[in-house]
Amino acid sequence: MDAAGWIFRDTDIYFNEKHEMDTWLFGDPMIDTFCQLCQKYEQRKGSSEEENPYRDKMEGCIRENFRFSSYNYGYDWRQSLSKRGRKCVVLFTDCEFYSHDELPKALLDIRSLFLTLNQRMEAELAEETRIIPLSTVTAAQRKEAA
Repeated sequence: MDAAGWIFRDTDIYFNEKHEMDTWLFGDPMIDTFCQLCQKYEQRKGSSEEENPYRDKMEGCIRENFRFSSYNYGYDWRQSLSKRGRKCVVLFTDCEFYSHDELPKALLDIRSLFLTLNQRMEAELAEETRIIPLSTVTAAQRKEAA
């Protein structure tokens, strides 16, 4: 359990006594960066959150890595402007959850993809903002051609 808390910078665990359930909030500045880059990408492309391939890939990664052998858990992610609150990955574990040993690898894979997708989006957005200079034609050259 301790190892899982060290992977993302802002990890919090809350215990709900009434439901006997832990709520894990995995937050990190790189998740905030991912959300900001997604917003810029969507604005530039004129697309919605559902059409963003980077969001889709990240959501697929979270689904894939949160397939534990234990069945006493649930998960969610908050990476959308429409969802209020802190941008994070959320895991809910029941008191009978026995897959704690699988959690660190899953979180490392998710973290790795966040870093990779951030780099790809930054590169793609930087290419689109690059200004290509037009050929420098002087007024004298234009007159001769006319």
